[in-house]
Amino acid sequence: MDSRISWEKLRALRRFGGAPGGFWPIYLARLGESCAARVGAILLPDARNNPPWRVLSMWPGGVDAIDRFPDAAARMERVAQAALQSGFAQEERGEAGLMMAARLEWWDGDETQPPVTAAATLLVNAPDDATLQAARRRLYMAVDVPALYLSQWRGQQQAQSAQRLEEALGLTARILACDDFQQAAMTLCNELAARFDAERVALGWRDKQSMRLHAISHRDGFQPGALAVKGLERAMDEALDQSVEVRFPPVEGDDVLTHDHAEYAHAQHVAHMLTLPLGQDPAWLGAITAERAARPFDEEESRLFALLAELTTARLQELAQRELWLGERAKLALRRMLAPWLGPQRTLSKLLLLLLVALVALLALARAPYRVEADFTLRADNLRILPAPFDGYIDAAYVRLGDVVTAGQLLATLDRKGLQLEQTAALAQVAQREREMEKAKARAAMADLRIAQAQWRQAEAKLEKIRYLLDEARIVAPFDGVVVAGELHKQLGAPVREGETLLKVAALESLHAELAVNERDIHELALEQSGELAFLGRPQDPLPLRIARIDPVARVRDGANVFGARAELTGVAASGAAASWKRPGMTGAARITVGQRSLLWILTHRTVEYLRLALWW
Repeated sequence: MDSRISWEKLRALRRFGGAPGGFWPIYLARLGESCAARVGAILLPDARNNPPWRVLSMWPGGVDAIDRFPDAAARMERVAQAALQSGFAQEERGEAGLMMAARLEWWDGDETQPPVTAAATLLVNAPDDATLQAARRRLYMAVDVPALYLSQWRGQQQAQSAQRLEEALGLTARILACDDFQQAAMTLCNELAARFDAERVALGWRDKQSMRLHAISHRDGFQPGALAVKGLERAMDEALDQSVEVRFPPVEGDDVLTHDHAEYAHAQHVAHMLTLPLGQDPAWLGAITAERAARPFDEEESRLFALLAELTTARLQELAQRELWLGERAKLALRRMLAPWLGPQRTLSKLLLLLLVALVALLALARAPYRVEADFTLRADNLRILPAPFDGYIDAAYVRLGDVVTAGQLLATLDRKGLQLEQTAALAQVAQREREMEKAKARAAMADLRIAQAQWRQAEAKLEKIRYLLDEARIVAPFDGVVVAGELHKQLGAPVREGETLLKVAALESLHAELAVNERDIHELALEQSGELAFLGRPQDPLPLRIARIDPVARVRDGANVFGARAELTGVAASGAAASWKRPGMTGAARITVGQRSLLWILTHRTVEYLRLALWW
C-alpha cells in the first residue's frame, strides 16, 4: 500500500470510533505501512514482571512475527528504553534494517496523575537517507494520535454514561409517580422492553418464599397457572437460588446453571434471555427477565439493566408492602431482619453470636461464692498505756517503736537523783522522829509520845512514797507484746509531766481486724460470716476471719460512708504460733463470703445498681 495513503489513514485514527482493544492493531499497522517498516510493536513498561515489557500490539501477524528477524526483540527493548527517556531513539542500521522508537503518552482518565507511557518501535527497511528521514518524521508526527483518540473515546464514554444516568433517573421518576405496585411493575416492564428492544420483559415477586409473576410488558393480563407462566417463574427462581444474573445462552466461561432457562426458551422459542435478581442476598424480593430474538444481551446492556432495576427496586418494595395488612408487614420486616442470621451466610458472625449466647447462659447458670471487699486495720484487744509516774526527766530508753518485749523487761527509766536525795532526807527525818519518841517515852510524857509517834508515821509514809516512786522510775513491760507508740530515745533528758504517756504496749496474742465496709455492701454482711484477710505487706499469707460485730451507725472516711465491723481471727491465726509477723496497725483488704451468686450477677450487679440509681426518678 502507498505510504502516503497509509499516512492519511493513520491521521484519521484520531477520530476512531471503536474501543481501545481494536484501536492499537489498526494504529500500529498503519504506522508501519506509512513508515515502510518490516515489523513493529507497541511496548508498555511493566516493572513488576519479567521481562519488564508488556506487548500491546505486534505487527504484522501477531507476536510471533518478530521471530523472523534475529535479535529484533532485544533491539526493540533497548531502543524502547532509550525512547522512554529521550522521546525518540534509533540504532545503527543492521542487516534487517534500522530500529527506531518514539515515546507515546496519554492520560488514563485522571489528569492529576502522571501520564501512561509506552514506546512505538519499528524495524524500518530504509534503502536511502530520504526514506529514513521520511519514516522518522512520520513516526514523530504520529505520537499524538493515541492521546487524541483516547481523549475522544473517554469523552464518548462519559457522554454515554451521562445518557444512561439520565435514562435511569427518568425511569426512576416514572416509577416513583406510580401509586400502586401493579402500575409500577407494568411501567417498568414496558420501559425496559422499549429501551433494550426486547420482545418481552416480565417481573416476578416473591410471595411467601415462592415466585409469582406479576407483570408482562404490553400485556394487561395473563393466566397465572399457564405452563409458560410457571416455566418463567422457575427460571426466575433459578437465578435467585444461585444469587446471580443469568444470561441464556450462557456466555463462554460462565459456570451458571441455566437448566430452567433452557427449558423455558425451548418451550417458548426464545432465542436470548437475561434474568436479574431484585433486592439483596439472601433476602431476594423478586426477579426480572427480558427476552429478545435479534441478538444476545452483552455485558454493557447487562450492567445498564442491573442499574435500572436497582434504582427502582426500593420503590417496588415500598408499594408491595403498602398493599399488605399490618400483620403481614411486621412479619416481612422481621423476616428480612432475621434472614441474614438464619440463612447460610455470615457463618463466622453466627458462630460468634452462638458462643456469646452460650457464654451468657453459662454465666447465668453457674454459681460461685460472692465476697464483699473491705479495707481493714489490725488492732490489739489488750493495749497498755505506760504513763510518767511523776514529774521528772527521761534518763534512758531501752526499746524503740515496734520492738517485741517480754513481761518485766525494762523499757525506760526516769531520772532518780532528786528522789534519792529526798529518800536520804526522809530517812534522816524518820530517824529523828524515832529519837523524839524515845525521849518522850523516857520522860513518860505520854502527850509528847503520841505526837512523836504521829510525826514518825508521817515521815515513814513519806519515805514509802519516795521508795515507790523510785521503783516506778523504772518503766517495765506489763506483759509480752510489742511497742506500738513512744519514741523515748529521741527525748532523752526531756521533762515529762505526771500522767503523760511515755509508751504503749500491745499484746500479740489477742488481735482483731477493724473493717471499713462501704454502705453499698453493708446489707450483705451478717454475724458469724467467714472470710479472709490479705495484708498489704504479705498478700501471699491470707488469714481466716469471722465477723463478730457490726456497727449500727456509719461514719465518713475519705469522702464515703462506711460501716465499722469487728472481725476476729480464727484457727491458727488466733494463736500465738502465727503471731510472729503480725503487728497492730497493719492494713490490707478483707473478703467476706456472703453466699452463692450467679457469675452473671457478680459481673454486672454494680452496673445494674448504678443504672437503677441514675435512671430513677
